[in-house]
Amino acid sequence: ETKNFYSKQESLTKINVSSSITNIGNGAFKYCPNLTEVTLPASVKQIGKSTFKGCNKLKKVTILSPITVICSKTFYCCPLLTEVTMTNSVISIENYAFCGCSSLTNINISNSLESIGDYSFSKCTLLNQITLPSSVKSIGIYAFLECSSLKSISIPDSVTSIKCGVFMKCTSLTEISLPSSLTSIEYDAFNSCSSLNNITIPSSVKVINNGAFCNCSLLSQINNNSTVDCINRNVFADCKSLKQILIPPSVTFLDELSFS
Repeated sequence: ETKNFYSKQESLTKINVSSSITNIGNGAFKYCPNLTEVTLPASVKQIGKSTFKGCNKLKKVTILSPITVICSKTFYCCPLLTEVTMTNSVISIENYAFCGCSSLTNINISNSLESIGDYSFSKCTLLNQITLPSSVKSIGIYAFLECSSLKSISIPDSVTSIKCGVFMKCTSLTEISLPSSLTSIEYDAFNSCSSLNNITIPSSVKVINNGAFCNCSLLSQINNNSTVDCINRNVFADCKSLKQILIPPSVTFLDELSFS
């Protein structure tokens, strides 16, 4: 096991981990300012938290090992990271795992992935494409916050809730497909998605919380098939282009600031 052993090593530029290593401990290579490339062999079964945190020049990571978890802050604030390859064994990407990887344009997600943690891809400002497999059951709060280059995404049928701020400030998002399994759209879920122009809300949705579509300035049409009983505060506030919305018969309360 390695744990903090190589952290802050200025001489490290490339790492080929020995096949005798099975466990890389927390923070093992964090803040190595000149590290550019990492290859992890099949022998590695676990990568700890914050392992490559703050490696400012890290560009490429190849994970050949059958790890199941990308731990919290593993690649936190690696601003030059452009390429990550992982095996299909990964079932969980934890909180802040890729937060602040501002050069990451796309990532090959494991076909076995079940959960995406809070803020896991937030501020990945060049991320323009990501495919979520049908195995994904949970997407954490603010998971894609300020992914300002993300243009479209399809949410799999296994997801039941779009949590707080998941796509907040995804300013290039024009298209999103919501599954028929969805039951709730939480606070600020799509707040400030300023390029989103239409959306269909499935009939399975029973809750749309405050600010869900606030500041979606190009949103012109909402196909609202939901069965909500109230339109909450600021749900559609500052949707300046909104021309048409269907208020379903299930609605019994319309907040005074719903469309303000």
